[in-house]
Amino acid sequence: MNRHPNMRMTSAEFAAWLARQPKKPTIAQKLPATPPQRSNRVNDGRAFEDALQSIFECYAAAGVMRVRKVEPPTRIVGTGAQRKVIFLANPFLDFVGTWTQRKGAMLNIEAKSTSEPRLSINRAGGVSESQVRAIRDWSLAGAYAVVFWEWAGRLKIITPAEISVAVNTGRASLKWGDCPNEVEGGTGFERWQIARTLSRLFP
Repeated sequence: MNRHPNMRMTSAEFAAWLARQPKKPTIAQKLPATPPQRSNRVNDGRAFEDALQSIFECYAAAGVMRVRKVEPPTRIVGTGAQRKVIFLANPFLDFVGTWTQRKGAMLNIEAKSTSEPRLSINRAGGVSESQVRAIRDWSLAGAYAVVFWEWAGRLKIITPAEISVAVNTGRASLKWGDCPNEVEGGTGFERWQIARTLSRLFP
């Protein structure tokens, strides 16, 4: 099998490398059970982000892509009891990096984890207005910008085109069944086959 010039492993070598890695708790084990009436507001998404970071570290070691969690920019003013932390506008999404298999193209990923099979659009608690703009702007600039939506241990990838259709048709939210691009489960560290699904969506 031919290697990409920037790849350190072939697909077969990568799969074999994954199989040798020690098992980590899956997202289903990390996240609590999902009662049907539970509000999305009690799910802060940290377990999902941790699971994604483990996968991205695995991908970085294999030379597939390098993606990291982006902390929002802040400014600290005052001292002592008057000290305040001000959160500044963030031009990036939750995860940012480069996709080695696409010649180092930029990746911007907004990670959303919900306790219900519904994701708000253009609203706080879902994909906010600023995040919709960031997805559009980075996509127009030539980057790969997507939403990763986790619900009940399952993962779907929402493309800029799907976000655009939802916004232009006045949708307040997307239902789980509205989004066709579900990511298949993987093994070991690769809880979901993210790289394979991205390659299929963006050939």
